[in-house]
Amino acid sequence: MGLSLIYNLFCNFNLSMRDYKLNDKGMKMKIEKIEVVHLKLPLNETFEISTGSITEKDCLIIKLHADDYIGIGESSPTPSPYYYSYETPYTCIHIMKDFIIPRLLKRDIKKIGDVDDIFDNMRGNNFAKVGLETALWDLFAKYSGKSLYEFIGGENKEIPWKMSIGIKPSIRELLDTIERFLDSGCRSIKIKIKRGWDIEPVREIRGKFGDIDLSVDANSFYVLEDIEIFRELDKYDLTQIEQPLHYEDLYDHHILQSKINTPICLDESIDSVTTCKNALDIGSCKIVNIKIQRVGGLKNAILIHDMCKKKEIPVWVGFIPESGVGDIIGLALCSLSNVLCPSDISPTGAYFKEDIIIPDITMGKSGNIKLPEGIGLGCSLDNDKVDKFKVSSFEFK
Repeated sequence: MGLSLIYNLFCNFNLSMRDYKLNDKGMKMKIEKIEVVHLKLPLNETFEISTGSITEKDCLIIKLHADDYIGIGESSPTPSPYYYSYETPYTCIHIMKDFIIPRLLKRDIKKIGDVDDIFDNMRGNNFAKVGLETALWDLFAKYSGKSLYEFIGGENKEIPWKMSIGIKPSIRELLDTIERFLDSGCRSIKIKIKRGWDIEPVREIRGKFGDIDLSVDANSFYVLEDIEIFRELDKYDLTQIEQPLHYEDLYDHHILQSKINTPICLDESIDSVTTCKNALDIGSCKIVNIKIQRVGGLKNAILIHDMCKKKEIPVWVGFIPESGVGDIIGLALCSLSNVLCPSDISPTGAYFKEDIIIPDITMGKSGNIKLPEGIGLGCSLDNDKVDKFKVSSFEFK
């Protein structure tokens, strides 16, 4: 048996010891109906990264019906395999319809681990899994009468956040965008970079805004031979350099981290518990970005959080972007103790022209985001907005 498999078995054992079950009285739920709704939400402005740009975002909203409760989750794949993942909305719908949903319907469920055979035994397809998996966590929280963040063992705290700003047509437009968000109360900024749009934008931001909390995200654009760019960026006291090299190049990230002072944060590389363990073991990074979508759901996200905490590696929670549903699930993860860096999750309206949840995600006077206090996600779907942006829907009984 390989060391990675042994480690994963150990992690899963630890997770099973948490109180992620309905109660101690043998209560069980049975999923009677599942709905999948495909939406396209318009962005406020074009969002460009090193591998492409988008003007609207696909979201798959999942509803699990059990007794008098409805669990809500989200899968938020990218529109093509050229962005963050090889999965698209249509591959996700295929995997859900033909493989996951038939095994989830009518299943008697007492604890989260009762569905491990459905999710853990399927290779890849994490974006397809996550909508159903997170909807199940929402159901469990609702059955338990707790908010999602309480159910997973989080604390009621305000969540610091940063605004992720795409590549702009000009430095002036970039600076104006940053100024607008800083004026609105945002306290941390992350900009997307690529070769030819890296050192100059950072230099100009520092020149205009001084020592604001600033990080950069390359989305795997560079190679190790670009090391002089990162040595130059080292001069600007960045909080982190996110995913500078190819997502499979854990060893090259280890080499780069050993040669620069700025912490490397891995994002696209962290697609499983095992990959995260390997990255930490060889010193590929000093910070980890957990994207619930990329790792296949809350269970794996919690495992990664706990593993990083044990290794004293701080984490933060990333954003795809997702609708308010995915945001609130991410905020629940942010409530855990080792989420020590500002997340990408933002107040309602920062990215989308219109969102689909009621009430909005809001920012307090401190500039941080307040956790929702209601049962489960603590929000409901705005059905008028869902209908407005719906592309298609499917129902399974």
